[in-house]
Amino acid sequence: MTLAVSGVSLMVGGLGAARLLAGALGAEIEIPQAWVGAAVVAIIAVSYGVGRWLARRPQQQLGTARGRPAAASASGAEASPAGVHPGSTV
Repeated sequence: MTLAVSGVSLMVGGLGAARLLAGALGAEIEIPQAWVGAAVVAIIAVSYGVGRWLARRPQQQLGTARGRPAAASASGAEASPAGVHPGSTV
């Protein structure tokens, strides 16, 4: 959703800059404002729907809160620094 909103913002800003640049060059860019508004609403609506769909998908269980395997954290072994797993070579 954030990417869609930022993308729409860049698109609208690009259209505004193109209008200013085209005016300086003597050409006119005519885009009906209703089409731009409809495109913005459609992009936001689709991104909202995709975001809701992704949020409903089941999440994969990767372990405990710090990314350690569940067996290592439950064994009572000494906690390793974040991002470093026991037995790994750093």
